Amino acid sequence: MKPMIRHRVGWWGIAALSMSWFAVACASSVEEKAAGRAEDDLGQGDGIDVQAGDIHVALSRGTLSSAVLPKDADSAITVTLTNRGSRSVRMLAWSTLLEGIEAPLFDVRRDGEPVPYIGRLYKRAAPVAGDYVVLAPGERLVRTVNLAEAYDLSISGNYRVQFRADLPGLAGHTQRAAALLSNDLDLWLVGRPAPAREPDHAFDVYGGGEPSAQPFRYYGCSDAQAKKLQDGLVAAEDYAINSYYYLVNHTASTPRFTTWFGTFSPAARNTVGPHFTNLANTFVQKNFFFDCATCTRPNVYAYVYPDRPYNVYLCPVVWNRPIRGTDSVGGTLVHETSHFLAVAGTRDYAYGQSACRSLATSNPANALQNADSHEYFAENNPVLP
Repeated sequence: MKPMIRHRVGWWGIAALSMSWFAVACASSVEEKAAGRAEDDLGQGDGIDVQAGDIHVALSRGTLSSAVLPKDADSAITVTLTNRGSRSVRMLAWSTLLEGIEAPLFDVRRDGEPVPYIGRLYKRAAPVAGDYVVLAPGERLVRTVNLAEAYDLSISGNYRVQFRADLPGLAGHTQRAAALLSNDLDLWLVGRPAPAREPDHAFDVYGGGEPSAQPFRYYGCSDAQAKKLQDGLVAAEDYAINSYYYLVNHTASTPRFTTWFGTFSPAARNTVGPHFTNLANTFVQKNFFFDCATCTRPNVYAYVYPDRPYNVYLCPVVWNRPIRGTDSVGGTLVHETSHFLAVAGTRDYAYGQSACRSLATSNPANALQNADSHEYFAENNPVLP
């Protein structure tokens, strides 16, 4: 039976939950190409998922003539993707920077230390034909992006930038674990302000639902959407707490663990265990800010900024999903909340159950950090022991 924690957890209970996990763990030629092509238009051998060696990636300073960027200079770099293979290949549009930087596709280091990605992290629906860009042999895409829109460049120093994307994220379906790498680009940057983001709204307070439920704040949500979010928070809390207790009580390999996170080991369990502890704590406290109006992107559930807890931007797909079950409202909240650096700092290496199962087999290390893998483990639908 599920432990009834929601109604009686206070600060002491939350602290005890955190401590108990660690106790158990220790004990055990195209400049701009429009995205997409109708699936029926993809002929035999056309639009095959990209493989290592198909795409060459080159970084340059674009219009910059110097490697030194003063504070008032735009931190723009140019990315050129060229299909050097003998067949047409397809890439997910967001991985080609079509809409700017929408994922941590760059490895950015300042004086040798990693620079955190602070741009949007999305939960995306399974790709459809219109989500792809197809590159013919010899064809290229050229994108110019501003690094300051998605990376913390607030400190002056020597920066080294590389485009680095895992192929599962590029194609969406492949089991290959190779990465698409560019040359290194060296820049000396004077620190600059954080990027502009959506303005803080005058959030309303929603206190509906069960009497013990703490209220959350929201902007642009209808009464029906606010109620759906309230119910989704209850589901997400249940998912996180149940996942925590599952990991506490299962100290050996299980189908549920290996399906979503790959080969079981104490180290792997000790990686995801604190993630679910933090998720449970966060959902118990319910300090969320929901924006129902800003995101209108199709084929997207929600997005967050990892350094901006606990603001969640809801997108069209989520409103058509059930409260519980696969890719549910509750599961979406688990997915997005896991992205916050204060919670688990997860990434998006694969989307959808099929791709996540493949990721667990091909790259367990990435599965342990993949947001959808956390969601599917928590939803446990279909049920795995």
